[in-house]
Amino acid sequence: MHGKLSLSTWRARRNRAFDISHRGQPSAVLDYLNGHGPVTLFWHRKHDALSGFWRFAIQHGYTDRSPVPACRPKKPTPFIPYIYTREELRRLLDGVTSYQERWCKLEPITPRALLLLMYGAGLRTSEPIRLACSDVDLADSTLTIRVTKRAALSAKRDT
Repeated sequence: MHGKLSLSTWRARRNRAFDISHRGQPSAVLDYLNGHGPVTLFWHRKHDALSGFWRFAIQHGYTDRSPVPACRPKKPTPFIPYIYTREELRRLLDGVTSYQERWCKLEPITPRALLLLMYGAGLRTSEPIRLACSDVDLADSTLTIRVTKRAALSAKRDT
């Protein structure tokens, strides 16, 4: 039977559903926050989200303190990509075409084409390796990168 709840009954059920008492639990919050490895921008996003959650819980009387550390480490410096000069690119491409064939069974033009594709389209190392023939549309001058960290990417060459 679906009936109306009194305000006190609703509050009692809500409080049971949102039981976030953290006695003995701060280590679980810290384990999630710290994760593995160095402090990253993702660590700071997790810290901000958890701080907001616990601030809400304190303001609404669900708990009296937060297990989230008040002090935050300094944010890491943002990654600045390196852009090769024309001379560096020329030397890199010359090195690719002059490698020793006994080490690799590929014709020198193959790694050169892969290198130019990766540099020109800004691809990660794994992306051109996973290309299939169906990903290349010569008639439409389109290259589709399906397996990527970004959403499916389709690049069209201006003609």
